[in-house]
Amino acid sequence: EHCVREADMVARLGGDEFVILIQPVEERREGAAAQAETVAAKVVAAMAAPFQLAEMMYSVSVSVGVTTMCGTIDTVESTLRQADAAMYQAKACGRNTYRFHDPGIQAAWSARAELESAMRRALRDNEFVLHYQPQLDRSSRVIGAEALLRWRLPDGRLLYPAEFIHAAEESGLIIDIGRWVLRTACTELAHWQRWPDMAGLTMSVNVSASQFIEPDFVPMLQGVFEETGVQPSSLKIELTESLVVSDFTQTARTMGMLKQRGISFSLDDFGTGYSSLAYLRKLPLDQLKIDQSFMRDVLTGQHDASIGRSI
Repeated sequence: EHCVREADMVARLGGDEFVILIQPVEERREGAAAQAETVAAKVVAAMAAPFQLAEMMYSVSVSVGVTTMCGTIDTVESTLRQADAAMYQAKACGRNTYRFHDPGIQAAWSARAELESAMRRALRDNEFVLHYQPQLDRSSRVIGAEALLRWRLPDGRLLYPAEFIHAAEESGLIIDIGRWVLRTACTELAHWQRWPDMAGLTMSVNVSASQFIEPDFVPMLQGVFEETGVQPSSLKIELTESLVVSDFTQTARTMGMLKQRGISFSLDDFGTGYSSLAYLRKLPLDQLKIDQSFMRDVLTGQHDASIGRSI
């Protein structure tokens, strides 16, 4: 009962079989399935915790079958049969997990679980790499670089962030990946700065919303500076508009703390979200990066050029 809301129902059918009936927040099957998955994962985690009866400690596992009734005319009996069938699939997969009755949803869940496992392996085996895109001034002089994350698979294929970042965000792995990116980028920058003609270069690093609002983000970053010897003034953190809007107060506070240490900030993908002069004037931003959708035709499209000049 602690894993669901008051509006949901928990019932015992008999023996060791229970049913949870969830009132979905949205009617779309995909959204309802995602909500059910969250509850199923909570139940699996809650049941895995050891507990004490008298003087003995016990632990149990749970197998969960999930089905959805969004807009369907299924009967109670058929719905329970579907959930029951999915539960036996969970048992067949080693128990202590959950499975969907819907083949499409199950396939998507399995693919995401496989991707998450692969990302954990990538962190362990150093499969992630950084590519560095030069940043130029008006005279085409290199003044810095932006660190771009890539994933080199064991078979040599290269994956771009669009293919795995969303899954990393949902699984929470983006925190560990983000730490690796910052540490690796600063280590490379420290290497560059040993050369006199590269001593003044800066490094831009994209930081996810999940990582930026972590309580230990500031001390973690300070540890990276101490470890690599890079001066904070050499680092530029790139944030997205969605982060600024979702938690303005916390974002502004963290930015202020880092700004005092000399770090500069860039607002990435500017113009695609909730751009507001009201919050831009309250944040210690050094740079706006106009989204490529506005810049792609800036040399040929009068309207795009006008927007670019206005920004």
